[in-house]
Amino acid sequence: MPDLLAMGLESLAGAEGPGALLALALALVLGCLGVPVPEEAIHATAGWLVALGRVPWWAAWLTGWGVLVLLDLALFELGRRQGPRVRRSRWGRRIPSGRWRAARLYVRGRGTWAVGAARFVMGVRIPIFVLAGALGLARRRFLLVVAPLGLVSSGIPLWLGYAFSRELPRLIEALGAARWLLLWAFLLLVLGLVGLGAWRRRAAARGAPPG
Repeated sequence: MPDLLAMGLESLAGAEGPGALLALALALVLGCLGVPVPEEAIHATAGWLVALGRVPWWAAWLTGWGVLVLLDLALFELGRRQGPRVRRSRWGRRIPSGRWRAARLYVRGRGTWAVGAARFVMGVRIPIFVLAGALGLARRRFLLVVAPLGLVSSGIPLWLGYAFSRELPRLIEALGAARWLLLWAFLLLVLGLVGLGAWRRRAAARGAPPG
């Protein structure tokens, strides 16, 4: 386990009561800002605190969930505010307007699937949530996806940390391995969908009558 991760989790593990909930929220914020403290490790440590009786399970769960939803919404709003500026930039103008329009239509129609998958995949969550805001996904639809899934993505590692509190270091290592597996599975799914779309376009072009 990296030293920085160990130090962060030890700080969280040493707290109790309102201080533990504040440490939980702070750790999640720092993780979103780039500090290498995985989200699932934070929730699992919170479950360990529940097993020790330092915080109620419902307080740990609701705190973790509430912070997750606020962070997800902040990323989405960043995309909404910066999206027009990116499209007007020198690099944004190099992309044809038809491509921007097609991307917006796709995100508004099917973007919730990508958002839902990204809630469970740490490596792609930030760019996809920002893109969802930049390309015009409705805020209400975004929240209808991330809010209930946030209960799941925070609740599962919390319960695991509680149930396997005596094996917390090994549990965190296992959750880290699962995180990489989810990332690779997500990337393979994206590549497969892109390849399928390209194959369908080529097949449609071959079957089109000559102009």
